[in-house]
Amino acid sequence: MGACSSSLRATSCATPWTASLRRLANVPTLRFPRLEDLSPEDCLILERVAKRRGTTVERLSEIWKAQAHWPALLEANLAESAQAFMQVGRLPVLTKQAMHVAVSMANACDF
Repeated sequence: MGACSSSLRATSCATPWTASLRRLANVPTLRFPRLEDLSPEDCLILERVAKRRGTTVERLSEIWKAQAHWPALLEANLAESAQAFMQVGRLPVLTKQAMHVAVSMANACDF
């Protein structure tokens, strides 16, 4: 048996891992904005982003929904990510697209 019994492990044997978990438990949660709470202009931005992503506002992935608190930033991030993704670098664009699909499938993404 280790230095701590199982009943005492959580309280008296704090490890860096348990300390990290306690810190994560106190991280505030960013809730997704409700569409009815957004201004008409912000809704238009969300609709443009959804259209560019090939989906509807309701089906946008969570990374885009979280940014919907700041619609202008959301639209700028979409433009920037699309531009960076399509730039020619060490990896050809087709390889980047294949990696995107593979990661999405591995994470069971529905988009």
